[in-house]
Amino acid sequence: MRFTVKQIAWLKVFLHLAGFLPLVWLFWAGHQGYFSADPAKDIQHFTGRMALKFLLATLLVAPLARYAKQPLLIRIRRLLGLWCFAWATLHLTSYTLLE
Repeated sequence: MRFTVKQIAWLKVFLHLAGFLPLVWLFWAGHQGYFSADPAKDIQHFTGRMALKFLLATLLVAPLARYAKQPLLIRIRRLLGLWCFAWATLHLTSYTLLE
């Protein structure tokens, strides 16, 4: 079974939510005071881990598409790469501003 264009569109919506909702949680956790005594470290670690997760997902798309014979999966690689860049930028910004 191959993915359809409509299924890829829904996957993109899900990936946008997967990239944006942790950012909402980060602001909410900061507002509620869920961070430890050193919130700068918590923010840097969280944003760094998210950047690494999206980098890993981005790098796994091409082999997964080839192995599963799903060429439409390549269409989500740019989206994952942009979210990886966004989280890495947040990570570097938090390091620069909070340290």
